[in-house]
Amino acid sequence: MGSSTVDCDVAVIGAGPVGLTLALLLNERGHNVHIYDQHAALYPQPRAVTITHQAMRMYGSLGLHQRLFDEGAVYAEHVASMQWVNDDEEVLQEFPFNVKSNSGDFFNYLMHQPSLEKVLEGACLDRGVKIFRSSRFTAVENHDSHVEIIISKMETVVKNEIVDHIEKKGKTFRVTAHFLAGCDGARSDVRESCGIKLIDAGGPRSTWLIVDVTPFDIEEAATWKDANQPRQYISHTRPTTCVPSYAKYRRWEFMLHPHEYESARQAKFVWSLLSKFGATPENSRIDRSAINQLRGGWVDKFTQGRIVLAGDAAHETPPFLGQGLNSGLRDAKSVSWRLSLALQDPAVHWEHLAETFTTEQISIAERLVRQAIQLEKVYTNTLPIPTGPEGGELSALKDRAIAIETLGAPGIHVPNVGRPLTQSNPGTLIIDDLLNVENKEVRLSSLLNVTEWMIVEDGPLTWDNEASSVLNKFQDRLGKRLVIGKDCTNPTGILTGWFKENGLVAVLIRPDYYVYGVAKSASEARDLLGTALAHVYRN
Repeated sequence: MGSSTVDCDVAVIGAGPVGLTLALLLNERGHNVHIYDQHAALYPQPRAVTITHQAMRMYGSLGLHQRLFDEGAVYAEHVASMQWVNDDEEVLQEFPFNVKSNSGDFFNYLMHQPSLEKVLEGACLDRGVKIFRSSRFTAVENHDSHVEIIISKMETVVKNEIVDHIEKKGKTFRVTAHFLAGCDGARSDVRESCGIKLIDAGGPRSTWLIVDVTPFDIEEAATWKDANQPRQYISHTRPTTCVPSYAKYRRWEFMLHPHEYESARQAKFVWSLLSKFGATPENSRIDRSAINQLRGGWVDKFTQGRIVLAGDAAHETPPFLGQGLNSGLRDAKSVSWRLSLALQDPAVHWEHLAETFTTEQISIAERLVRQAIQLEKVYTNTLPIPTGPEGGELSALKDRAIAIETLGAPGIHVPNVGRPLTQSNPGTLIIDDLLNVENKEVRLSSLLNVTEWMIVEDGPLTWDNEASSVLNKFQDRLGKRLVIGKDCTNPTGILTGWFKENGLVAVLIRPDYYVYGVAKSASEARDLLGTALAHVYRN
């Protein structure tokens, strides 16, 4: 798309997990990616503490799954439940903290974000992704075939142990790229430069003190209060979230009252809150103590011309669902195959791909933000909450399951109007079952690369001449065919059972593991491929 000479295919602004992941996904398909970040080095402090199976599928396809465990970035210890308790520690509600996902493993993992970023940055450097640090995005010009970006060089200044970054006067340079990806966080300069509107979802806007602690003795820390039990204290005095976090780390989040905002910056105040749970200056150190006023919202569009937004630059989610970072990683995977296809083939309908990226992801972002705000309203309630079935809002929220991974519509999937939500619906994640392909055991997701679609047949279909023509065009332009049968078996029977249970003969899967559509006959499979080609290409 576009023939002008550019410095890189995609310029990514922001070297957090979302930006690093997007760069790796694009690099996997041979694209030249540059990352620009205003900070001189990786941010060393913890932030997000959970990562989902959907993200782990993606890192598996990048060859990083085991490395994340080996490097201490992801932790698989099973936590049975999450409790809501009152001031008297009576359990008001108890939820399964982890359930089995349709990836065949845990739905959630505990995670240490600095370690995650270290692995991702190392992979980028090993694979040839250029990372320009102390480089701040300043402005962008959106052209028909490329973007022109102005970057300001930053100088790191340390004064009284406080690190600051100031722009070097007159030190700017220009970068050209086919696309720009703004992954630069909630205060996104890219978003502001584009004038993209952030829709405020309202809510309590409560203010919390977030404290990350490293115990000196892990065995002693195992005896601390709530050491292995995630809890939400729905308190009329001090709403508090207790998170075991990863291995040797602990996190607490304390709601602050307006008169406490200044004192909460003092170590004495912080330790007074931590001591109730067993953490003291003698047995632990504070890695991070931050005051955060919660807000929720999402952009009115994720793209503008050749500029895309992902992660916190596109949506802010109160932390109570543990989905903020995971939403950003979902953005990265969803936009990566769109960008890669557009870079590979000028016939790709970029405007349609961009528009549907917005409609699909806004739906997920809005659902997550609204659900998180509902939880915030419950958690910050200053009135005593009754236990048992009469708990009202508590019981209602427990039963109000939402499909947080289901794509919005219209999107790059077959319309799904009026159908009850099931795992066979277009726009839902495909089961990531084990397959035996030519005597090698693999997961279904590992057979999909960044841009490749795949039609999976439960036994070989009979394709007539017309259908064969469509299939050949699909294989030439968009993806590949996998037939479960002689050379590919499903030893668990879960995937083949899914086909039979739903009366299906084929499923078309997108590169981000979403079901594009399903077929109950060879003719439906033919139509499915034709519709997909029409969705992606201009002709």
